[in-house]
Amino acid sequence: MVGVGLIGTGFMGKCHAIAWSSVATVFPDVAKPKLVHLGEVNDELAKRKAGEFGFAKGSGDWRAVVDDPEVEIVSLTTPNQY
Repeated sequence: MVGVGLIGTGFMGKCHAIAWSSVATVFPDVAKPKLVHLGEVNDELAKRKAGEFGFAKGSGDWRAVVDDPEVEIVSLTTPNQY
């Protein structure tokens, strides 16, 4: 089981969260990913979106997502200009 991090929760972030949640449905021979850590611009938004998207943790600092030892892959879904 792969541990997933997500940075950014706008349109594309939501798309990636849905996609990660659907892996086992689309690929039945693959283990369902573990939604580990979500990053946003502040802690309040991160924790709210983590609950909405099914992630175990939310943080207002993207570095916490990248440094989390449970996270093995990160979807970076922030707008290109940031």
